[in-house]
Amino acid sequence: MKRKAKHSAASRILNRIIALSLTLLFLFAAFGAGVVKLRHQKSQVANSIKILEEEISAEHRELASLGIELSKTMSQDYLMHKNDVFGLKLEKPSYAQIVRVSEEQAETRLLNKSSQGSFTAYLTVYNSPGD
Repeated sequence: MKRKAKHSAASRILNRIIALSLTLLFLFAAFGAGVVKLRHQKSQVANSIKILEEEISAEHRELASLGIELSKTMSQDYLMHKNDVFGLKLEKPSYAQIVRVSEEQAETRLLNKSSQGSFTAYLTVYNSPGD
């Protein structure tokens, strides 16, 4: 009887050790699967970022080429050539007629005009003569 009790106590300890080992094995496997999934997601995000960076650089190149084209078409020589081609008979402005506006001043003027226009539209809509 004692032998059976001793045997069952040893088997209980062995069963607990096996159960604990299997539990730890499953936990580590789940942790490893989680790490693999995170690495996969990380690589997907990195690939999408790389694609977006390539698209942004392509847009920058296109914008630069448009800027170059715009500067060519806005040069005085080109405009005078087009004047001759189309027969507009326009003259070059004198130095006193040329007004140079900084970019900041232009933005301020445009904002003032746009806000004044929206305010006028607001007054027109809400202060109609029928009220």
